[in-house]
Amino acid sequence: MANKYITTLLLFVLTVFPAGVTIAFTYFSSAHPVESHELENDAFLNDSENKLEILFFGYVGCHDVCPSTLARISNVLKTSEFKTLPVKTGALFIDINATDRRIPEQYAGSFSENIRAFAPGTEEFRSISKEFVLRIYENRDNSDRISHTDHIFILKKTNKKWSIQRVLKNTIDENKLLKILQLEASAISPE
Repeated sequence: MANKYITTLLLFVLTVFPAGVTIAFTYFSSAHPVESHELENDAFLNDSENKLEILFFGYVGCHDVCPSTLARISNVLKTSEFKTLPVKTGALFIDINATDRRIPEQYAGSFSENIRAFAPGTEEFRSISKEFVLRIYENRDNSDRISHTDHIFILKKTNKKWSIQRVLKNTIDENKLLKILQLEASAISPE
């Protein structure tokens, strides 16, 4: 009888427990698997003169998460605290569904003239998607909605290379986002 109990306990410890821990860390951990990852394919940031970038992936035509996240980023960009960060910081919206590069620029600009936009080509998008571990699914309900990774990424440039410093929930409070930007900016020595 004790042998059966030990076998059951061992089976639980070896199978169910690791899965539970993995799921718990996925949902409760503040760290994201790509934090501190140096980008291999950062050509989409070549034109950036910034040391920090707030990056958000979305698409024109999104009706809920994308506009509210871009509005939140826009509100942060308007604050006097943002404007006095010790290093140059910008924001970039990457449209995951665009075919015309002008449309995402107009869309991002409708939130703030300080949010730049980028619409990658197919191959570049695959590369970016892989590096940022993006999950993108077209919904099967025949709507125009696309389910996608909706995090806010904070990128830092060091020696002309970009790395992912922080991965934040899109629902982050504007004040908390600003504090994170202040912390990240203060860790960079201005040139």
